[in-house]
Amino acid sequence: MNVPGINEIGNTINYFLNNSVTQLRNVGAFGELKLGYKDKLFLTLTGRNDWLSTLPKENRSFFYPSASLAYDVSDVFGDNDVFTFGKLRASWAEVGKGPGFGDVGQYFVVDGDFLSAVPVDIEEVPYWEIWI
Repeated sequence: MNVPGINEIGNTINYFLNNSVTQLRNVGAFGELKLGYKDKLFLTLTGRNDWLSTLPKENRSFFYPSASLAYDVSDVFGDNDVFTFGKLRASWAEVGKGPGFGDVGQYFVVDGDFLSAVPVDIEEVPYWEIWI
C-alpha cells in the first residue's frame, strides 16, 4: 500500500488486471448394451470415450467402462399385496475427469523461465454399488 490505513484500489502499488478467454473442447461418445435372460437376469454394459483438447495430441483419448447385473427377486416372496416387485442389482463403473485448462503444458514463471511439459494423468476412480 502507498498510504497505510487507506484500503482502496487506488492506494495500491501494483494493479493486476486480467481479462482472458480460454477455449476447451471435450468430445465424447457413449455406447450401451442391454441383455436380458428369461425376463429375470439383466446385464447392462456401457462405455464412454472422451477426447479433450487439454491433453497432448498423442494421448488425448480416455475410456470409462461400466457394468451392471440385476436379478428379479419378485418370485422369492410369492403373490402378495405388500411386495409386488423386487430387484437385486450390483454395478461397477469407472468415473473420472480430465485436466482443466493450464493443468498440462508449458508455464511461464516469475523468474522468466519456462517449465517443460508436466506429466498429468486423468482422474479415474472405480465405483461400486449394490441395491436391493
